[in-house]
Amino acid sequence: LKVQKQVVGTADPNTEFSFDITISSKLAQGSDYSIVRYNPQGERIESSLLTGGEGSFNLRANEYVIIDYLQHGTDYTITETNVPDSVIVSNTIDGGNPNQSETVMGTTPVGASSIVLFTNTFRPMMPATGGTGVWALTVGGLALMTFAVVYGVRRRNQATNLLRS
Repeated sequence: LKVQKQVVGTADPNTEFSFDITISSKLAQGSDYSIVRYNPQGERIESSLLTGGEGSFNLRANEYVIIDYLQHGTDYTITETNVPDSVIVSNTIDGGNPNQSETVMGTTPVGASSIVLFTNTFRPMMPATGGTGVWALTVGGLALMTFAVVYGVRRRNQATNLLRS
């Protein structure tokens, strides 16, 4: 099982994204598996242990982990945790249709590897300018509309009074 990280938009290249993983197999309940982390060039960075079918790992943009020696038909659930509000998370399994979710559930296929791709799309954020905010503009707009209505009614009443005289 290979889990990759892709980032779209502007993000700090040193940002680490954290994941929780749960693995369950009918053949090997509670087994331990190694999680090996690789950089974008395919060089091994670190390894950790997935104990009792549960664990976590971190990835930066374009990095990936490989979990070896999973039995075919092993169920897995992977969740990206601590996702900022300005990020849209989507995932795909083996290049299939993207799902807009922080969690992916799947089963390792028979006779093949499986690739899960998590994509974080950073939405542009408006800069904090320290302006007056929405309330001042709303109150000003309401005052302007009230003035326009009062002015229009008054002009109509003046025109009506002139016609009666």
